[in-house]
Amino acid sequence: MASVGTARCAAGIGFRTTAQLSNITLAKLQEIIDTSVSGDGAEAIILGSGALAGRAPVLAEGMDLPVIDSIEPQYASLP
Repeated sequence: MASVGTARCAAGIGFRTTAQLSNITLAKLQEIIDTSVSGDGAEAIILGSGALAGRAPVLAEGMDLPVIDSIEPQYASLP
């Protein structure tokens, strides 16, 4: 079972910084994703932060596993 906890939640990056999705933020998120895959055997990445809503395609570039946005579909279902 993969590790779950704050060490894997947005890499300890604040909401505002995460939402800006700078190159530094992308690099940090990529580092956490790589660790989750190589260290924990993750087979998918689930984005649970509103700061990352709609960012799954950007984070999935060059990856061989699904990156799932758990927030954006909820907005699509609103009237």
